[in-house]
Amino acid sequence: KLADTNCVSCHGASGKGDGPAAAALNPKPADWTSDRVQKETDGELFWKISNGRGPMPPWKHLPEKDR
Repeated sequence: KLADTNCVSCHGASGKGDGPAAAALNPKPADWTSDRVQKETDGELFWKISNGRGPMPPWKHLPEKDR
């Protein structure tokens, strides 16, 4: 539910980085299904969600357990 609300517009409904807002972004949103992202640790993903990366904004306003 959180991903639907906060992430789908960029990362897409299937997490492939092809959401409707992705066309305007450079670099493009990460493809969550890619081997590269799948190999990232929980800590790496938590840091990126918390602090943002490239055009992705920080999501520190979300509770830690949700990030």
